[in-house]
Amino acid sequence: MGTKEKCLKLRVCFAANPFLILALGLFFFIPALSVNAFSDEEADSGGELFPDKPFKDWGLDYKAGAATRTLPFGLSFSGEIGYSKLLWGQPKESKLYGYLRPFFRANTSFVINRAQAGLALFPVSFIGASWGVYGSHRNVSKLSTLNCDNLQCGGSLRSVFIRPQVTLGHAGFFGVAIWRWDWITVADTTRPFGEETANLAGQAGADILGQLDIYLGYTRDSWSGGFLFNSAGMAELGSTNQLKAVFVRKQVEDWKFTAGSGLYRSSTQEAGMAAFLALDWIGLPSLEL
Repeated sequence: MGTKEKCLKLRVCFAANPFLILALGLFFFIPALSVNAFSDEEADSGGELFPDKPFKDWGLDYKAGAATRTLPFGLSFSGEIGYSKLLWGQPKESKLYGYLRPFFRANTSFVINRAQAGLALFPVSFIGASWGVYGSHRNVSKLSTLNCDNLQCGGSLRSVFIRPQVTLGHAGFFGVAIWRWDWITVADTTRPFGEETANLAGQAGADILGQLDIYLGYTRDSWSGGFLFNSAGMAELGSTNQLKAVFVRKQVEDWKFTAGSGLYRSSTQEAGMAAFLALDWIGLPSLEL
């Protein structure tokens, strides 16, 4: 059966216990490590697309965030640590450079845990892909917009993924396209399962989650905003959803505040308005655009 190449990637997953400790630790305590981390020369501007973002040529990077949305309902904390290695070029002078970046990410929100490890390779800074694996453990009996009476919504699932990305910008305008495919497997093969990030139902035992995110907008000074399109689809079972929304973002030093609203549609939920908020902190920046 052909893959339906659509996905909503707006929600990070729920989590608990060790993942909660790790993500909250990254979000609240690691900022102290960034004091005096850069000299004035190292904190040069990152360019016209993200003018307030400093670059470094190699080394440890880390960031953290928190996000919530109304439909499907979700609340999460996240922490990510990586190691950026410049392969060629001069990031402080041009967007024409390449890099390699292994990373580890944890997401948490009390009842579902997720850990992810991957490797990003961008031969050119604005075109590349990430590969990796993740595992998720869900201590829940229901998921927003899904009927868990007929689905396996708790327990564990695991996946391998690939995530190509293209980022373009000129004179303040920008566009980002992100594709992602997740090959998901679960231990229980007797009934379909619920996947918590896209809030979709997958075929019993295994399914392929296809994702597409598109962001179009404009940046000026510390403000940016625009339009986003997110969609999702399970290849085998055929469940789908979609979000069309507008967003605005404000950057204050190492912090980014994002808010948006739009129309959410799903094969398992009546169409309705959805709103979302996100707070991101960049402790030590990577070579990502």
